Amino acid sequence: MKYSYIFLIQFLFVVSIFAKEPQMLLKGELLMKDDFDEAIDKRKWKVQGMTVKNGQLEWDGGAKIGPQGEISLRDHIVEYTFSCNGKSVYNQYLYNDHLGHAILFRMRSTTNYLMKWQDQDVLNNFKEYPDLSGSTLKSGKVYNVVVETRGDEMLVHMDDENFLYGRNHRIDREKTKLVINFGGLGTLDSIRIWEGKPNENWQSKRKSIIEQKKKRVPRDVESDPEFEYKYGIASLQVSLR
Repeated sequence: MKYSYIFLIQFLFVVSIFAKEPQMLLKGELLMKDDFDEAIDKRKWKVQGMTVKNGQLEWDGGAKIGPQGEISLRDHIVEYTFSCNGKSVYNQYLYNDHLGHAILFRMRSTTNYLMKWQDQDVLNNFKEYPDLSGSTLKSGKVYNVVVETRGDEMLVHMDDENFLYGRNHRIDREKTKLVINFGGLGTLDSIRIWEGKPNENWQSKRKSIIEQKKKRVPRDVESDPEFEYKYGIASLQVSLR
């Protein structure tokens, strides 16, 4: 019985790591919010390929959305809820900094990865992949995405199997632009952006999340030869730095 209790506590702890609430940060001031119940507010959002229907944004053939104009984000939390209803799932999320494209993640039906764009200095003038894994994302399923950046760390969570955690110096820079892309056919229900406050429990949670990485499905290296080639080149460049 004693061991049953221990297992139950461990199970509940793992579930709590991947709850809907942020892990690295606590929610501070709410900076932006939209449930898309009415017409798109073009003063707030720059949108392509999306229309409002039934209290959500819909698209057919790919779409993108982001805050209008230049932004200024450091430690923060972004949360959005979407569904891709075509043949596969495709969600790309991109930050710019003062040098241009900086950090992106792609969550797809084949592979999930976090990527740092090429820097302008010679020692970092190539792509890096702080994290990547296989994917179990399924078309037609609704995903609640929580994105957190804290210093040089970034955590992206869709569900217990599809999440990314990594560190890179460009994550620590001021974010001046945010663009979220979706593929195929789908819907976007809401977006929230909060200022992030330090979570004193993050150090212990980080260890558990890193351990949980080992339980993700491995990527299928034959499913996307083009990506595997790019990843191989980037890995070689990093090793030669």
